[in-house]
Amino acid sequence: YKGVSIEDLTEIWSLDDIKEIMFEIGVSKEGIERMCSKGSFRLLLIRGIPRVLALMLKQEMLAHGGEVATEKNTILGGLDTTDVLLMGTVAQIKKLINKLKGMKLKLLKEEGLINLDEVVELIREAIYS
Repeated sequence: YKGVSIEDLTEIWSLDDIKEIMFEIGVSKEGIERMCSKGSFRLLLIRGIPRVLALMLKQEMLAHGGEVATEKNTILGGLDTTDVLLMGTVAQIKKLINKLKGMKLKLLKEEGLINLDEVVELIREAIYS
């Protein structure tokens, strides 16, 4: 069609930038608040977590439409540590955070392997930085 154009805005990651663009095109304030976190995709590299937690992250992100890339032996589970790449929108990751807040992984904490509350806080900080 004449006059139609498409601009690739893939490089825009900031929630503030997304809000500004939505405002410029006339989205309502309510719409901006509801939709902006769906437009901001994050790639979070998380290092040194137990495989069992990596599996939990993958399961929960898949349930919310995101993904977690893990090394091939993660499926074996256990307490050996691994690195993961968490991929999803801010909205999906917020759902993950809310789900993780309700989990109590006493065994992992007691063994000194992971403090889930600290991991949740690090993920929260990463999506808002």
